[in-house]
Amino acid sequence: MQSMQPRLVVGRSGLRAYLDESPRPGRDVTLRLEDGGHVVVSADALSPQPDGSYTISLGPDELTRADGATGAAGTGAREELGKIPIVEESARIGKRAHETGQVVVYVTPHEHVQQVDVPIVEEHVEVRRVQVNQFVDGPVATRQEGETTIVPVVEEVLVVEKRLMLREEVHVTRRRVTTQRRQNVTLRREEARVLRSSGGPPTAT
Repeated sequence: MQSMQPRLVVGRSGLRAYLDESPRPGRDVTLRLEDGGHVVVSADALSPQPDGSYTISLGPDELTRADGATGAAGTGAREELGKIPIVEESARIGKRAHETGQVVVYVTPHEHVQQVDVPIVEEHVEVRRVQVNQFVDGPVATRQEGETTIVPVVEEVLVVEKRLMLREEVHVTRRRVTTQRRQNVTLRREEARVLRSSGGPPTAT
């Protein structure tokens, strides 16, 4: 017997039990009921589910207790062990080839000559060069005018041009500012003195 984690087993009429062993086809397994009892059933009666649990198409009244199991009422009654076989029918569809006869086919070829009108179309292409010699802003696409396809032919040419360009301006602004300053200035003043003489000593005037 291989030990495993308890797996939930859900049946009809609210039956919930736990499986403590790995079910093997054709073998018996013991279910542990929520009331503490144990029931032995065939492993073929269990259907595995994607979540790891199992389902059984039986209810509490359809299961029989194993020897020595304690009932829900705690009577410890011994009940007879029963097995419920699970049978499933499957259909297989196939096909087989069966030869019912043979058919022989003879093919006789016949030849005959028939005249038919076959249209033959000839196309003539006329190439004419037209001088334009005009400057364009960008590539020119091919255009169609009636049955004439015009394919433009462009050429890059070097154009040298000399023009005056104003690079910058120098702005010169003259401002006059008057400020008062106190300075010591030496000034000279002349004073005239006249000496007069009238026969006596000269006197200043």
